[in-house]
Amino acid sequence: MNFQSNFEDDGYVVFVISNKSTAKSMKSRRLVGFSNGVIKRVSFDSLSVEHCFKVPLKHGEKLTCGFYSENDVNFAFGTNYGTVFIGSLKAHGRNRVDASYCRIDNICKQNIF
Repeated sequence: MNFQSNFEDDGYVVFVISNKSTAKSMKSRRLVGFSNGVIKRVSFDSLSVEHCFKVPLKHGEKLTCGFYSENDVNFAFGTNYGTVFIGSLKAHGRNRVDASYCRIDNICKQNIF
C-alpha cells in the first residue's frame, strides 16, 4: 500500500473551524486552514472538499487561527506576522464558489529576541 502525504502541497493543518450549527440547519461545513495558506471548505455531509483556495503569504509567514461566521459566508483568519484576512464565500449555483478577501497587514506584530 502506498500512502502519500500532502505535507509538501498543503502544509500542516493549523485550524478547523465551523459555523454554529442549529437543529434547523444540520449542514456540517468546516473551513480547514493549512500552514502555507491553503483554505479548504469541507462538507462532512458528503465527505468532500467543496472549495479550495490559497491566500498569498510572505516568506516564513504561516496561518495561525481562524473564525467562520454563523451565516456560513464570512470568515477571518490570522498569521504569525500579524496579518488578518477578512473575507466571504459566495456560492454561484451548485458547483461554483467565489472567495473574496482583503489582507490587513501589521495588526499585531511583536518581536521577542
